[in-house]
Amino acid sequence: MTGFNKLQRVRTVVTDRHRMSIRQGENWGEFYNLQSDPTEVNNLFDEASAEQIRATLTETMLGQIIELQGWAPLLAYRALVPPGCCQANENSHRIVSAA
Repeated sequence: MTGFNKLQRVRTVVTDRHRMSIRQGENWGEFYNLQSDPTEVNNLFDEASAEQIRATLTETMLGQIIELQGWAPLLAYRALVPPGCCQANENSHRIVSAA
């Protein structure tokens, strides 16, 4: 875990031209133009000129995650929670106590 003070959850998408990585719980990411910067020295993640390409790659990444995800419903455990004892927190997608 060299260079990080906690475990990293990272998702990456790579095309023939770009690599983009997004980390959970971090306010930064990585975005490289592999044709003009094959050694990935110049991180373009925060560059305004890269915004549209990042949006397209994010959509590609989400599509791949959905494609690879199982068909079982997410959050199926909610059916096991007695009615009225808990509520869903829409921001965090966790069950929290209503009390």
